[in-house]
Amino acid sequence: MITIGNRTLGPGKPCLVVAELGTGHLGSMGRARELVDAAAEAGADCAKFQLVYADEILHPLSGAVDLPTGRVELYQRFRQLEQPVSFYREIKAYVESKGLLFLCSPFGPRSARELRGLGVAALKIASPELNHFPLLEEAAGFGLPLILSSGVSTLADIERALEVTGRDRVVLLQCITAYPAPEEEYNVSLLASLQAVFGVEVGLSDHSIDPVLVPALAVLHGARVVEKHIALSRGGSGLDDPIALEPASFARMVRAIREAEAAGPADTLHRLEKDHGADRVRRLLGEHGVEISGLGYYPNPLAPDPAEAQVYVDHLKAVIRASQLLGVGRVNTFVGRDWTKTVDAQWGRFLETWRPLVAYAEQHEVRIGIENCPMLFSRDEWPGGKNLATSPAIWRRMFADIPSASFGLNFDPSHFVWQRMDYLKPLREFKDRIFHVHAKDVRLDPERLDDVGTLATPLEFHRPKLPGLGEVDWGRFFSVLSDNGYDGPVCVEVEDRAYEGSLELRQQALRQSLGFLRNFA
Repeated sequence: MITIGNRTLGPGKPCLVVAELGTGHLGSMGRARELVDAAAEAGADCAKFQLVYADEILHPLSGAVDLPTGRVELYQRFRQLEQPVSFYREIKAYVESKGLLFLCSPFGPRSARELRGLGVAALKIASPELNHFPLLEEAAGFGLPLILSSGVSTLADIERALEVTGRDRVVLLQCITAYPAPEEEYNVSLLASLQAVFGVEVGLSDHSIDPVLVPALAVLHGARVVEKHIALSRGGSGLDDPIALEPASFARMVRAIREAEAAGPADTLHRLEKDHGADRVRRLLGEHGVEISGLGYYPNPLAPDPAEAQVYVDHLKAVIRASQLLGVGRVNTFVGRDWTKTVDAQWGRFLETWRPLVAYAEQHEVRIGIENCPMLFSRDEWPGGKNLATSPAIWRRMFADIPSASFGLNFDPSHFVWQRMDYLKPLREFKDRIFHVHAKDVRLDPERLDDVGTLATPLEFHRPKLPGLGEVDWGRFFSVLSDNGYDGPVCVEVEDRAYEGSLELRQQALRQSLGFLRNFA
């Protein structure tokens, strides 16, 4: 939970509805008061402004942009919108006289200090400033609650920002920085993931046109704050007026939010699907029937050159962090191999490298699946390959020396076929270590094998194929998986050269593979 002024935000508490007034006052105190009145009458809890100094936002030579209101020289426009601190002191008093919370966005250290001097209860950091570290450091030093918008940020940007601000007093707003924002890009269900990953309260900064659907769905998925622009008229001359809600529509949004809070998720979702269509609701929730099964990164962390290997180790750690941030929880990779040494000669280095990597994955609640591909397809990989973990014998040793529940397998049966190994027996022995499965088949050329032998590079006698076009008995394979109770991902790996020539062929490969694999689902 977090407290802003007299409002506590958190589970079971009403959502804080913020009327974004921005610079819609156009420098007029009378117009600013009209906007505040409209926000109060519409049922907002908070009126938010922007304290702008052009030099904190833009370079004087930034040029012009096309906005819904027409082509605008942005620097000059922000210069026109600059107001003395006394303007914000007066409007703050008026906002509070209406029983509303006053908020304002700074855009640099100067404006942040001036807002602190006004005694604001919190600061709102706009999306473009999430990587403005001097501003974040200044704001964090005040000890005030912070509301951060994430509209133009990556997950890594958010993580870095929170390293500066801390997490105890932060509300993170999901935002699509487009004016207006296409509602189908919101992926509203992401709110719960952001809360879980970053450990902060979450909310929504909404630039979509519809007053109901996105805000109501956001509340169902844990939004503690909903922010939306309000204007006296969408035909006004304010920068944000064309994408703002007029007072009647804003009031409709507030009613929708309160109805969602009162009715609860199930009833609200049913009503929204009935009123707006189930397909539209699913699009806004980001429900497309597709999810990330795991993040893949396949380097050689045991490369003979220690400097090269360290680059791979460092990036693998970044992939582990990303997997946690995305809520995926799986990373598929190779353990690597020094092909100039025997297995025994490099075992100590394997443990030295992988014990801390597995511990790092444990700390981030991520499971690592090691693929059983030997990686000896090309001549520079021959003869030892670039992946130690290719056989049950090595797996037993590996898991005995690193007995972590976060350390397992990304199992691909095709690699056992061309090595002339049983691909079913390991499914039973290592059933608790199988985190991820590759659905890839292989076709052997017996005549070519008779000619070159198993000591040739493998691609001389086999070809990777789509599931069902090779020698894997998928019925038996999935029978054993189901007996084991496996319910993890099965990922189609399109390495069939017959389908690699174009996007259309790769799409066909996926459709064909799906049709085949559904026989065993």
